[in-house]
Amino acid sequence: MSSMPNWIPGSMDGKPVRVQYTVPINFFMTYDDSKITTRIKDLRNSDFGFFFYIKGKTYTLDEAQAILGKSFDPSTVASVEDFYDPQYKVPNKKGNYLIIMKNS
Repeated sequence: MSSMPNWIPGSMDGKPVRVQYTVPINFFMTYDDSKITTRIKDLRNSDFGFFFYIKGKTYTLDEAQAILGKSFDPSTVASVEDFYDPQYKVPNKKGNYLIIMKNS
């Protein structure tokens, strides 16, 4: 994302319009006890804010870490979506994403 050029806001007939764009996410993987995992620490240190949707509820990284531990198996992720909710703000991040866990 940081290497992309500056974005130009969407407009139609000279008026601003909502635009949706899908951004692919690459998870940082580590080799841990013969199991590939994604560390919560790596998500926390990224340029983006991450939240988790687990069993019908949205969690912050700290809350998710209390449930999932320090890392999680990427195969347990159902999807990752762009996320905006005024209740969940992360200062100094370029955007927020919601990680939806399987069986949620």
